[in-house]
Amino acid sequence: MAAIQREREAFREFVRGEMARRLQHLFRKIVADKRRARQIQEEEAKREIELKMLKISENAAQQAACHRREVTEKYDKLREEADYKEQRRRIDGIEKQKIVHRRRQRAWEAFKTEKVARKEALKLQEKENYERLKSQWENTIAEQVRKRGKLVEQLLQLVEVEGEWEKMHAQLHQRVKERTKQLTAKYKSNGVVVPKREVIERAQHEIMAEETEDERRKTENNWLQAEAEFLQKLDNDEEERLLAENAEERAARQKSALSIQCAFRMFAARKLLRRMLADLYVKEFDTETYAPRYRNTLTGKVTTQKPNGLGSEELEYENRWVIMTDDVLGEQFFYNPRRMKQSWAKPDDCKFCEPCCTNALSTVFATVWNSQDDTYLCQACYEKEYVARSQQGDLQSDAYAAYDGSRANGQ
Repeated sequence: MAAIQREREAFREFVRGEMARRLQHLFRKIVADKRRARQIQEEEAKREIELKMLKISENAAQQAACHRREVTEKYDKLREEADYKEQRRRIDGIEKQKIVHRRRQRAWEAFKTEKVARKEALKLQEKENYERLKSQWENTIAEQVRKRGKLVEQLLQLVEVEGEWEKMHAQLHQRVKERTKQLTAKYKSNGVVVPKREVIERAQHEIMAEETEDERRKTENNWLQAEAEFLQKLDNDEEERLLAENAEERAARQKSALSIQCAFRMFAARKLLRRMLADLYVKEFDTETYAPRYRNTLTGKVTTQKPNGLGSEELEYENRWVIMTDDVLGEQFFYNPRRMKQSWAKPDDCKFCEPCCTNALSTVFATVWNSQDDTYLCQACYEKEYVARSQQGDLQSDAYAAYDGSRANGQ
């Protein structure tokens, strides 16, 4: 019985152990399934998060790239607008010069035309005066001849005359008698018989014709003298007018020469002043306000107002790069205000501080060049290296030289 009881106890112990082992295996399987399901869920959730983050990063990268392109396009557009304005200004200057030249040419042509018209008007007036004077004298000559002929005819018809015409009356009758004798002798020599009355009339007619011709000749001599006096007066007036015009032109030329000399001296003075101001002031680009500022290299004073002596001219920016920070991305980019060129990458013709670019996220232009090691340093790194090498006794001060990394070739 004891053996059977032991066998039963052993069987019961075996059954309990087998049940415990199976229960443990079942529980382990359930736990493993739950753990596997939980791990799968965690992996899926992690994968979903990674996909979301990847999508977000891709969107952010696309937005950043799009923003960079927009910034670059904005600066390119500004450069194109500036180039267009400069070309427009040059073209407008050339067109203004052409307009001024044409206006001056038209003014010169109008002046010459007016001068020629004035001369023609004077010649026409002189011609009209001469024709009027000539017509008056012709009428005077005809009137004098008519009066002389009428007077001689009346004196020849009268037998006796008293007063102032008595002497002339006697002379005319004496000439008629002499002419009658000459004509009578001429007719007799030719064998022609002419009545005495006709001979006397013929003598009177010839004497009257001679008297009128003498009167005409005398009056014409007076006309020639008056004509000479008139032409001499015209010559004198012309000479006086030419002298007055020459004097006026000489005075105008002297005044114009003085004006041109004053304008040239003023232009030369302004040009010299602008050149001196250009040598004295340096135009810099303010990265905070995006506006130009003018630095006096002698006093170091900086102002945002352009020097008054420059007038309409404008100083050019220095050919150097500046580091700017984008407000949206917070990234640094490079901008050359003179060339109006923007770049997100480091310019090839610039030198940067190697320690700062290696150890920090910011980029700094080099200000010192170590010719011994061929390294470029900013001012802060140069001071640290200078102190460190001084303490180590490995300092060569001649190896350091000033270098502007924002310019091409440091110049």
